[in-house]
Amino acid sequence: MATFFTSIKPKTAAPRMALVVMALSAMTGSARAADLLYAFDLTGDFLTPFSFSFTVPDFVTSGQSPAFSPFTITNGTDSWVMTQDLAASQFGEGCFSFASAGGGVNNCGWSSGPNEGSFVVSLPGGLPTATGTYIFNLGFGDFEAPGFSVSPGFAGSVTISSVTTATPEPPTITLFGGIIAIWIFSRRSGRRPVPWTS
Repeated sequence: MATFFTSIKPKTAAPRMALVVMALSAMTGSARAADLLYAFDLTGDFLTPFSFSFTVPDFVTSGQSPAFSPFTITNGTDSWVMTQDLAASQFGEGCFSFASAGGGVNNCGWSSGPNEGSFVVSLPGGLPTATGTYIFNLGFGDFEAPGFSVSPGFAGSVTISSVTTATPEPPTITLFGGIIAIWIFSRRSGRRPVPWTS
């Protein structure tokens, strides 16, 4: 009597399908993280009202220079592009300073020059540590252009809110490779030898 071995596949289709569905969900889904949006709305003497914003992973603290997209301030004829910034705390005030490329920012202050613009706005009590809308109690600056020179006062607010942004997804080819590996493993683990005789 000869004994032979063959293999049978138990009912593993459902678990395999569940694994594939999970992998596909990972491919189509995306992780999301909460950031903070600082949205500024300002008016300055002799200048057109303007607004701008930036996003940071946590509340801005003294000494930081949050990355932002350059924004333009104009008087209707001349314009100045803000490219620098600095947050600071001094004498119980929380300050945000901004300046054009040839200007300067420092602790709750600014510097300017020919054809340059810069300003600072401050909040009582220091830099915010909670979301909400904060009204600036002081604001000053200097803006110069040919035939124009002004040191305006500023008024306005900054609104800090939580926003959700998508994080980068893993490359599709990596996820696809994971699906193939799961499929191969499930096929191998789904077979077992069974003896039979003739």
